[in-house]
Amino acid sequence: MAVLTRRHYGRIGLLVLAAVLLIAMLVFIPATDASDGITVKADAGVVLLSTGPNASDNWIRYYENPSASFDTSAYDQQQFINVHRCKVTTPTGASGEASLLAIAESPSSKAIGLVSNGFGVRTKNNCATSNGQIGTSQSLTFSLGGFFDSTHAIDRIEVDVEGKQNAQLAYTLNNGAGSGTKTINSASDNGADSGIGDNVVAVITGNTAELFTSVTFSPTGNDKALVSIEGGGDGAAPIEAGESRLYSGVSQTLFHIVTSQDFDGDLLCGEDRGPTSVDADGPALDGLVSRGTDLKSTDPCERVPYIFQIQDDSVYFDYLDSGEGAQFIVRIDWDPNDVPVDPISPPVRQIDYTDDGVENYVDGVACVSVSGGVYVHPTDGGGNDIPWCLIDHDISLTPDGWQQIQWWHGQGDPRWK
Repeated sequence: MAVLTRRHYGRIGLLVLAAVLLIAMLVFIPATDASDGITVKADAGVVLLSTGPNASDNWIRYYENPSASFDTSAYDQQQFINVHRCKVTTPTGASGEASLLAIAESPSSKAIGLVSNGFGVRTKNNCATSNGQIGTSQSLTFSLGGFFDSTHAIDRIEVDVEGKQNAQLAYTLNNGAGSGTKTINSASDNGADSGIGDNVVAVITGNTAELFTSVTFSPTGNDKALVSIEGGGDGAAPIEAGESRLYSGVSQTLFHIVTSQDFDGDLLCGEDRGPTSVDADGPALDGLVSRGTDLKSTDPCERVPYIFQIQDDSVYFDYLDSGEGAQFIVRIDWDPNDVPVDPISPPVRQIDYTDDGVENYVDGVACVSVSGGVYVHPTDGGGNDIPWCLIDHDISLTPDGWQQIQWWHGQGDPRWK
């Protein structure tokens, strides 16, 4: 088979050959199969749901990194709870931003009520006590809102709940995380509110290893049972026996947020891996990801979870950045049958630098130079380094036509096509 190899460095010339750069940057080891897939869970803060006692106390707030001495005014994001004649309209984020919690009632033909600091199902067009309560044929569902992406979930709820008529609290978590019943109090009254005398903070976690993003509440115990979901408006209610609050001094209903992300495996400095999956319709046939030395950390190299896949429409790479400044070289063996390659003027491949769910592909560019094993990236119009740049490019004649093989250096979660 005739083979023609040609170096191509994009629109900005490199000062040295990429083969030299690779040796200076990495100590390669023989390629090995990817590690078993791993799931990484990390603390992502809390959402507090507050109701009363004053209208200004009706809010939902997110705290990404709350301190042990909780300050409810030091929030990162706020969502307003709009109430008119005790009817809750769609809760909205500040300045029209996405919501933190979505609240839905059942039956859906009804509405959400907020009466005497408690959420309920609104069946009457007034502020009757029953509009702030959930009956046995009703339920309220609280779900993570659009502010959070698909990696976010809940692993613990501390719900301030008021019970009437010897009610128990029934709950169901989505994603198959389980369901159950909480004994909340022994109050049998259905009259005037009695402060925290009929409130308790129930702790809810999943019954399985699955995380969840929503919880549905309803009363159980008898056909007259009633519950209200509250947020500390009656005062600091006692927590159920055997439990303690994550943050002392917090009286609101609390949702503990975590991130959970699946990775293909993990990489140490100097290790390399091939793609863990190759789609038959994908734009590339093969590839290799190689991890270099960390740019920031001076500690011994720690394993970094990663994803490297040839998907049906792109080549995807991602890793968990924990602040060590991990850097990588990604080799892509493009499919000659996907895009015709002119060896004299080969196609410029496109890259989306951030996998944020919105396609934003641009033409890839070459690195500028290397000095002391450090790659110099070109900058954008704002003077910021472009995250990924091309360091080497081969073209070979194969039975299926001319094939491009490229090497890219960078950081972040790009897609190429």
